[in-house]
Amino acid sequence: MTTLDDVAFPLEVCVDCYSELGGVLENPDPAWDRSAFDRAREGYGDITYGHFAEQVHPGEECDEDTECGQITYSKSPCELCGSSLHGAREVVTGWKSERREIFC
Repeated sequence: MTTLDDVAFPLEVCVDCYSELGGVLENPDPAWDRSAFDRAREGYGDITYGHFAEQVHPGEECDEDTECGQITYSKSPCELCGSSLHGAREVVTGWKSERREIFC
């Protein structure tokens, strides 16, 4: 049986990648690497906003009153474009196949 962990992967992405996923990137940081973003995106069947609570914070529900899935400051590189610029990160879900309809 296919499990959520087999097909869905939470990713912490920079603001530029998050905006580009939504088609609203207007003024990217000059250091943003579109080619790295495009290459990383090819590795997934789809990428969607948000995450599954059981993957990101097991045993806890998402709190509707907070920005669950938003990391206000991180020194970790973006998991899509690889940017090492420190700053905000958003959690998205990368799907390794087109089988996300099983879980959504």
